[in-house]
Amino acid sequence: MDAPKCHPNTREAVIKKIVDWIHGIIDSETLIMWLYGAAGAGKSAIAHTLAEICETCGWLVASFFFWKTAGERNNANRFVATIAHQIALSIPASREFIAAAVDYNSFIFEQSIDVQIFSFGNVEKQKLA
Repeated sequence: MDAPKCHPNTREAVIKKIVDWIHGIIDSETLIMWLYGAAGAGKSAIAHTLAEICETCGWLVASFFFWKTAGERNNANRFVATIAHQIALSIPASREFIAAAVDYNSFIFEQSIDVQIFSFGNVEKQKLA
């Protein structure tokens, strides 16, 4: 089954607002934009469409989409490893920091998502230790 995407000429206002946010045209001081809505409103379709736009424009650093019916994508077990791998590919300068976090804790990807995120967030401290 293909990932949901917006049908042509739909949700254009929402997508434009998010692209404007990416460009810093609106809410330039806001670091996170929260996409919310009722089940079935099209949040996943918007997110997939935005990921495609960002990839086409060279803006996409990493993405991960949870999928309720896919065993390997319906929980957070692979989230941090997937994002770290994609960041390492997108931003080569990040590789040494990601490698340092894994060297510091070789079992990092077997630990809780909280520990994984905290470990990668503190990689500079680990590198200096």
